[in-house]
Amino acid sequence: MATEPQPPPLNEKLIACVLQHIESHPEEYYQNDWIRLAGSLEDEWCGTLGCFAGWATLLTTPLDKWEGIGQHDNGWGCCYADTTAQERLGLTNREAKHLFTGVDNACLSPVDKRSSIEIIKQRLRDIRIGRGLPPEGVAPNEPDAKS
Repeated sequence: MATEPQPPPLNEKLIACVLQHIESHPEEYYQNDWIRLAGSLEDEWCGTLGCFAGWATLLTTPLDKWEGIGQHDNGWGCCYADTTAQERLGLTNREAKHLFTGVDNACLSPVDKRSSIEIIKQRLRDIRIGRGLPPEGVAPNEPDAKS
């Protein structure tokens, strides 16, 4: 019987950075869209929206490389952000699908953004528990396994 390969290490520092960003700037967070660029390089893309994967990608990409980043569609509604974020966050395919799934139902009014962030935090706890890790991960000021 074949054993499953070891998952890549979670990038807890990037996870903490994305959570801090979307909690500090909930107006820039929308879990149902990868990346919706607004503004321009000159105004540092002011007004840009992103989901967790979108912000993981944007926060690890230089500003001068943002143009067009949210418009690369693979035909399934996915873009560069999904695979880039998966790799940079250290997620398996299954974990990425679980974490990146939208949280609003199109037939209902949108879920409050704070509630949406709590859903994302629960999904992150699920991923860590599935790996046998502490559910809350590493605090942002603590070194992770890569440090």
